[in-house]
Amino acid sequence: GKGGRLSLSVIDSGEGFDHEMPGLTEKSDYSGRGLKLISSLCTEMKIMGKGNVVMVYYDWGDQGS
Repeated sequence: GKGGRLSLSVIDSGEGFDHEMPGLTEKSDYSGRGLKLISSLCTEMKIMGKGNVVMVYYDWGDQGS
């Protein structure tokens, strides 16, 4: 079939987080690796607002018949 695009958004009413914070994606940490993992799997990721809105896009091509 045809290719497509999956769009996901996560919106939190909380204070958000500093996505520019150094060390946020250290592989040795036991927590705080979710955004790094998701960004490695998706086509595009946008962090907006105060860090409390994350938009993720995953594109795929034609899968054939």
